Amino acid sequence: MAGREAEGDRVGGVAGARDEDHGSQGLTVVAGGQGHRRQGEVTAAPEFRQRFAGSVGPAEAHLLQSRPGGDENAGADRQPGGADRQRQLPRFRVHLGSPPHGPNLPTWANLHHGGVAEGDTILRLARRFEATLLGETVAASAPNPRGKAARIEQLDGRTLETIWVHGKHLLLGFGDVSLYSHLGMSGGWHFYRPGSRWRRPRSSAWALLSGGGWDAVQFGGPTLQVGPTARLRRNPQLTRLGPDILAEDFDPAPVIGALRANPGRGLGDALLDQHLVAGIGNIFKSEACFAARVDPWRPVGEVSDEELVAVLAAAREQMLAAVESGGRHSFRVYKRRQGACPSCRGPISSRGQGDANRTTYWCPRCQS
Repeated sequence: MAGREAEGDRVGGVAGARDEDHGSQGLTVVAGGQGHRRQGEVTAAPEFRQRFAGSVGPAEAHLLQSRPGGDENAGADRQPGGADRQRQLPRFRVHLGSPPHGPNLPTWANLHHGGVAEGDTILRLARRFEATLLGETVAASAPNPRGKAARIEQLDGRTLETIWVHGKHLLLGFGDVSLYSHLGMSGGWHFYRPGSRWRRPRSSAWALLSGGGWDAVQFGGPTLQVGPTARLRRNPQLTRLGPDILAEDFDPAPVIGALRANPGRGLGDALLDQHLVAGIGNIFKSEACFAARVDPWRPVGEVSDEELVAVLAAAREQMLAAVESGGRHSFRVYKRRQGACPSCRGPISSRGQGDANRTTYWCPRCQS
């Protein structure tokens, strides 16, 4: 057991990459690379090494399951901002270092921060797949009829070659066939050692991918599809996504231009529109606005470029920190209804916002 898990710790890094088929920024992890591949070791190709210089983080989220509290909202059509605005706004990047890790990975842990599976959860999920099944030939089965309808069994005997993440969306590539997963508010992936006890009934599992001494099990969610890779990559749900907030080369300028296409829309509501910026959910919408001291109820047209940059930077920084911490995040305003603001000790307010009536949390004293 320790041997395989130690090998999992040697998984190569991943990097933010531009996916040419999508024409949008995403995160891709590939198996293979230069040099000899040792048994049980997966190395990333050279062009994907820049973003994560080391390996999977400590005690990665083996159970990555969303709970009620979020979803994607449709909204204003994505439009580019003006050329002057794009030249003037700063770009910012956050490089994740090599986190410390021990010789063993636990067989199960619930380290998700709660709420919907936001972009940080899906990035941790990609790292978990990288550490366990990337480069492995899998046995695929569908205990639940929903998985059979999704044709999960087409993956049986195939090798997981690539992992692509954009916002809240995951694409597992098995050559010319891929699996597309979106967890929504109710889906989740669990990772178990073969023969260990599952936390949910086997009959409720939509997909079971086994290989390399691990079972990756998927339960629920709005989207689970298996099909030709080229066709899935053209799926409108993916091609219409805005820039990924966690992409290596994330640039706030196009996002700000898109946000300003609907100047009367509340900032908190706009941040949830995955057509404008992908990956932010209800948690980090509220937390980022609080960190930037910007009122989420202000119309986007009344928020300055500098304030929008500050909100996006805060969301990105907090989400990347959650990736490294395994999903542990100390909420300052989210779900602290009737609690005290950690800055001014005044009351925290909350109420539904936007057409989807998603609850927004903020401090009326600190955020203007």
